[in-house]
Formats: sequence, C-alpha cells, structure tokens
Amino acid sequence: MIDDNRLKIAAQKSGRLAEESQELLDKCGIRFARSKDKLFCYGRNLPIDLLLVRDDDIPQLLIDGVCDIGIVGENVAEEHRLEALSEGQEGTFEALRQLDYGRCRLSLAVPEQESYN
Repeated sequence: MIDDNRLKIAAQKSGRLAEESQELLDKCGIRFARSKDKLFCYGRNLPIDLLLVRDDDIPQLLIDGVCDIGIVGENVAEEHRLEALSEGQEGTFEALRQLDYGRCRLSLAVPEQESYN
C-alpha cells in the first residue's frame, strides 16, 4: 500500500550518480531501511521513501506522479523533455537545484589524418 503522505524520491540504483546521491541523502540525516530486492528504501526517521531505478526512468516517474523528486543528470532530463515534446507531450518537471557532483564532458574523436575545425 502506497502512503501518499510520504515524500518519494527516485535516484539511480547504479551508475555515476548512485553513490553520491545516496551519500547526499545520508548527509541530510535521512536513514533508510532497504527492501529485500534493495530497490525500495523506506525512510526510518522521516516520511521519505527512496526508489532506486534506472536513470532513464526517473523523468517519466516524475511526470507520471510516481515520485515527487528525482536525482538525475541534466542530460537525461533534457533528452526526456525533448523526446516528450517531439511526441506532442509536455515535459512537466523542473530542475530545482544543481548538485555539486556528476559532471561529465563531451569528447569528439576524429582520425589523426583528418583535420577538424
């Protein structure tokens, strides 16, 4: 049974943001008890639940109202928003805050004999 009085947060179960996201929640003082499958964490000291999912699923969980907050890379959020817009849907979520981790870079590779301007 889902309790609508609990804040639901979606975060990566594995990947670049997973460990640091869970550390952030820990630093906030939130203590979780994990389910047997380790994909759902019940807040022991606050009415907060944590869903550990694939990062690509987080934007849709927010749009569908399954979760109230998601911790996801800007690239994933923007890709999902643009995909939804191209299909005539609204990308109805907003970035509340940029976190100080999970940076990435874009690299472009060309053959050595090719020039690139």
